[in-house]
Amino acid sequence: MNSDWLSREELSGMDPRKKAKLVEFLEKVQSTPQKKIMPVFLRFQQEMQAENLLFTKEEARLMIRLLKETMNDQEKKRLQDILIQGEAQGKRPRR
Repeated sequence: MNSDWLSREELSGMDPRKKAKLVEFLEKVQSTPQKKIMPVFLRFQQEMQAENLLFTKEEARLMIRLLKETMNDQEKKRLQDILIQGEAQGKRPRR
């Protein structure tokens, strides 16, 4: 992945702190073996939550698209499964 994605229009209005974390994350993904991308992704989500930096739905979709550009078909399927599980958990009634 090259740095062309930095000039995407979708990033123009993004909070600079979020954008910096996204750049850091994607750079880390580029140097991570395919089999270890998912743990890096999950760690990234935890860090963002800990810093109270939440992506809008549009920003999250963009991040996932950028992440998928670094993945093979098996990793893409695994990511999709995790996203579906996350959506299902988010729709469950809280007790």
